Amino acid sequence: MSNRVRRKTKSTEKIGGIGQHRRTLKLLFKSVSQLLRLPLVLSIPIICYLLLGSIDFLTFLSLGDAKNLFQFAGQPLIESESERYSSELVKLDLYIYLYGFISVLLLFNLNVLWQHAFNHKHFIVIFVVLLSGVFVSAESTKVLTNVIHLAFGAFSALLFAIGLLGKPNALRKTCLVVLLPVFFVLVASLLLLLVRFHIEEVFDFLVEGRRYAGIAGNPNTLGGLCVIGIWSTLSLVYLSNSKFSVLPFTLFSLFGFGLVLSGSATSAITSLIVVAMLLWGIVLKWCSGITIVVLNSLVVLISLFLALFLVMSVGDNYLELATETVGRETTFSGRIELWAVAREAIGEKPLFGWSYDSHLSVFGYQQYFVPFNHYHNGYLDTLVAGGFVLGGLVLVHFIQFFLTYFRVSKNNKKTLPLLLPVMIVLSTNFAEYSLLRNNSPIWTAYMVSYFVLVTLAAGRNEGASNSRISRRRGVKRSKKKRIAT
Repeated sequence: MSNRVRRKTKSTEKIGGIGQHRRTLKLLFKSVSQLLRLPLVLSIPIICYLLLGSIDFLTFLSLGDAKNLFQFAGQPLIESESERYSSELVKLDLYIYLYGFISVLLLFNLNVLWQHAFNHKHFIVIFVVLLSGVFVSAESTKVLTNVIHLAFGAFSALLFAIGLLGKPNALRKTCLVVLLPVFFVLVASLLLLLVRFHIEEVFDFLVEGRRYAGIAGNPNTLGGLCVIGIWSTLSLVYLSNSKFSVLPFTLFSLFGFGLVLSGSATSAITSLIVVAMLLWGIVLKWCSGITIVVLNSLVVLISLFLALFLVMSVGDNYLELATETVGRETTFSGRIELWAVAREAIGEKPLFGWSYDSHLSVFGYQQYFVPFNHYHNGYLDTLVAGGFVLGGLVLVHFIQFFLTYFRVSKNNKKTLPLLLPVMIVLSTNFAEYSLLRNNSPIWTAYMVSYFVLVTLAAGRNEGASNSRISRRRGVKRSKKKRIAT
């Protein structure tokens, strides 16, 4: 065989080998792409986000010798700044790995993500307003990290919602994904209660007014997690067609017990609202048409009548009566003083606020400083951070949520569970701060419900568009047949 033939044979084999490698890489890329589009994989980020946001790592990393961190007596106990900083570094490392994983998922789902980005234009504007705070904040790095964390939380919820597109039982899967991390935190906290405290001390929590924080690190956080657990548990019952079951009843009891231990009056009131709305939803499931309108109108009228009767009966003492009913004084545990300071801070910078830097800029002024990391009112905290511009954008967002919900609920009568997280956000933010808060499990759970609702609406619109296209094609075909004949 001549040298020319040998060289030609070798080059052919080389080209064939390169082609085989390319086909192998394409096949591998396709397999990885399919894997990263699976609903199970797309649900991992939101589960991790809820889990990491629900755990206080100072408490979690000090389980052996930090018994005092599990309970609050009036105000939280003093903690070591160095230990707090070290624990937050550990949490930050975990978040960085999570950011990387979310970024990979975003790249492999970029087409679908881009299609849904146009449904959230107001969200893009909100993030631009928040990010603009880097130019006015005394802690511009904090603004940047807060916006990044908030954005990746939204991306996690959106990825999960994308994974549910066209899938059956989307609402049940939504409730289960939210329930799992919250249930883990509650069970771990209750086990720690049994291990680290005597049974007499457990009763002391109930009798002496002490509040239990568990691995959540704060009683109000634990109370908020219990509200999320009650919502997701009862929503699963609402969505199922089966009768009484032991498992939901057990879960409801556990979350109720955790709620009592937390001593959070705000969470207790919110839980009652959730239970009442779901029970009312169960009643309305058996009704239709004008009956629903009549029943809803009666409930509104009776509620207004009872509220008017209560105010007229107790006179000027209605505030004292309302607060004593939930075991609080008329200052709402000192919150009214905090709200007064917040209003003064808003008056100083009413338009664009002090920036989204966890209030580090505003707390730098002694007259606006409070011994907490927020003002215990999500609406005021939002106005402090972004002024009335941000407040108006948030209002637009909630209006869009309700409009989308009523549009979807016309064709899907089981969407009530998706309405409840926004009610949880609206009610808890009167005394707590979860609105647009990047590390709040309540806000993360709401983001899940919002994006699932939007994807359901998008799927419905796409189905309606496809049916219209099919009808047009059918009309054209029938015209052609008539012309041909």
